[in-house]
Amino acid sequence: MSYISYNSMCIAIIADTHICSSHPERTEGFERLLSTLDEKEYSATIIAGDLLDTSESSYGKVDTMLGRYGNMPFYIIPGNHDIGISNNHFSARNVTVIEQPQKLDIGGSNLVCVPYRKSGTMGGALADLGLQEDTVKRILVGHGDWSVNGYCGNDARYFPVTFNDIARYNISHAILGHIHVPHDPHESVSYVGSPFPLDPTETGPRTYISIRNNRPERHSVDTGRIFFSGHITCFPGERHAEAQRIADICASLVENWRKKNVSGSENVIVRINARGYTNHGKDFITDIIEHCMEGFTIDKIDTESLSISGNEEYDEFLQDAIERISPLGLGNADPTEQEVQEEILDIIYGV
Repeated sequence: MSYISYNSMCIAIIADTHICSSHPERTEGFERLLSTLDEKEYSATIIAGDLLDTSESSYGKVDTMLGRYGNMPFYIIPGNHDIGISNNHFSARNVTVIEQPQKLDIGGSNLVCVPYRKSGTMGGALADLGLQEDTVKRILVGHGDWSVNGYCGNDARYFPVTFNDIARYNISHAILGHIHVPHDPHESVSYVGSPFPLDPTETGPRTYISIRNNRPERHSVDTGRIFFSGHITCFPGERHAEAQRIADICASLVENWRKKNVSGSENVIVRINARGYTNHGKDFITDIIEHCMEGFTIDKIDTESLSISGNEEYDEFLQDAIERISPLGLGNADPTEQEVQEEILDIIYGV
């Protein structure tokens, strides 16, 4: 799915906000998101699971927040973190908790909403609704795992939906919460992703999905902050050579991050993992990275896997090997040139 501008008369779908009192930044992100959805004048908002981090926390605060947007109906689908959520927890008139699987027709779009269950499958819930007899194609909104073959490996407990379910129950598209990375594992399946980063490991752009006339589209979200992570492999050499290599890698990372920052968030927070060998100490490497990352907020530079070489013979072997593979032009081949270089580093230095 592509990123597009907003169209009127749409339904917004968000998921995995995991609001809790111990993380006030999530509440701030949620308020920012609600303000954005209100400005867009969506017909309704569906929350596809894990609105709250646990079923026992933050009901009152969320009830008040949603109640401020009285002109927008909110439909909450319980997820595995807030499975006990119910209509009894909310007083706002514009809030409805989908406690049982049900069809939902809003603004020209035909949906079926399925709350998370501890056992069974999403396909079983669709069967209970009798959708195999339904002639209307519907968009499934639920919370769980997508499985091509009906088997989810170690995550089988998380209420899977399969390709066969989509075909059997006349589903045109499945929009799911649970996985926090926004992505489309299949042309008929989309994970909404968390609409703001819950912690520094949730890197890259965040999104929500809209539906207009049964057509889903993905939109970027200005979260106020965005996290990125980068990997730098250091090779020992002369001081200038080491510094130039690190600067080149940092420049490539920065260019890539700026391309991915489609929402234009000004607060870009980065984590860098530096590994390999250097002749000039960890502080030298850290100083070069900090200089190259000027303009970004550095959350962490991890140099735990970085070592001092001190072996001129190994350094010469490495330089010779790098010079030999460079003319091959591996670039982004499989394996990439960087992967080959790192393998050589491991062989020579026994990392």
